[in-house]
Amino acid sequence: MSREIAELGVVAAVAAAAGLAVAWAATRREPETSVSVIATSPRLDEDQQQVEYLFSQIEPWRFEATAPTIDIESRGELDAMNLNEDGAGLSIGIIQWSQGGGGMATFMEGLSRYAASAAYKHLGPLFPEVKTRVSMRDRDAREEPVGGVRLWEGVWVPRFRSLLQDPIMESLQYVLALSDDSPYFDAASDAAKMVGTTSMQDFAILFDMAVQNGPVVRRWASRAADLPTDARGRVRAMERMRVARFQRDSKPSSGDWRLVNGKWHRFVGRSVDLAQASINRNAKIRAALPDRLIPGGMTALV
Repeated sequence: MSREIAELGVVAAVAAAAGLAVAWAATRREPETSVSVIATSPRLDEDQQQVEYLFSQIEPWRFEATAPTIDIESRGELDAMNLNEDGAGLSIGIIQWSQGGGGMATFMEGLSRYAASAAYKHLGPLFPEVKTRVSMRDRDAREEPVGGVRLWEGVWVPRFRSLLQDPIMESLQYVLALSDDSPYFDAASDAAKMVGTTSMQDFAILFDMAVQNGPVVRRWASRAADLPTDARGRVRAMERMRVARFQRDSKPSSGDWRLVNGKWHRFVGRSVDLAQASINRNAKIRAALPDRLIPGGMTALV
């Protein structure tokens, strides 16, 4: 993890509103020019203070429970980027918010809400267009070029790298991933309550499912909740559902499916076996965390 958990005790005061003084040198339709230049603004400090306050409110157990997923996705590197190697367009940050999966829409919304000054500083005047593009319902539309260049190519790569290396990102990425407003943390909390678990290890699995598989984690939890077993047994059943999503007895008519040990596995990008990846993630998370209870039990969940 890129910060010490002890920093949670430091609460920054939110500064009074200040005007945003922005100046850029790039033209609207020429993203191939150099990264935009922004004048120093009091708003940059104001945003940083607000984000530091929100970061300080994250309960310590959330960092521990989500650390395995962050390690799998990015090794905890704030500026981690995947340039469409898995077929999901551009993926960025500690939990790899992606274009294809729709996660980048969440990232851009949080960026606009909490750090718009940093967004314009690094992404330039096309930031609103980037935000609109990655938020489109249709996946193919989300991956269309902005200003004539796809987000995982050309000048967008150093721009996003610069954004992810901005000091505000050290706290903001954790706020977007672990706060009550995070769709991933919210989905994992809902699933935990449905299956009745307060295990840190179980929650880590559910959070990982929310990050990798999306809102379907709630549907899996609803199905598992009716099983005649205990909470651990229900989460184990969800782990099997996760693998089954990418594994078939017969070859489906669409998508890249390959025969692996007598089963058809779904592959994406540069030969990523999603069924095996799910098996590996489940095992790695179980091995990484001690099996103990979440402090506060159910009351600690969103």
